[in-house]
Amino acid sequence: MSLGTNLKKLRLEKGLTQEELGELLGVKKAAVQKYESGQVQNLKQSTIKKLCEIFNKYPSYFIFDDFDQELERKLINEIGYIEMISKNYGNEAVEILEIFVDLNEENKKKVIQYANDMSIIQSVKI
Repeated sequence: MSLGTNLKKLRLEKGLTQEELGELLGVKKAAVQKYESGQVQNLKQSTIKKLCEIFNKYPSYFIFDDFDQELERKLINEIGYIEMISKNYGNEAVEILEIFVDLNEENKKKVIQYANDMSIIQSVKI
């Protein structure tokens, strides 16, 4: 879908008129009409930022015509998981996870074995 089509869809889903969206963006209704009709291909960075805030989307949604909505859902889910891990286990757990996902399979197995060994040692010391 094109930027204009996506923007119009989001606007209607949110129940906004072109004039109301324009007010939120700090532009006139005519500018929103141009965005939706495809007359404007490259939005200003400040406009993209405001659109992201209004519609709770990532900037790429408004930059790429072929934006993958499934990818967006996956990213939102991953961010949710990371926030949950950070809240429940601290930033150190997130840091460990970030390192872990970059490892190859062999090194992931080594990390798991090392963590298991450390857990056993810790339980014996207590």
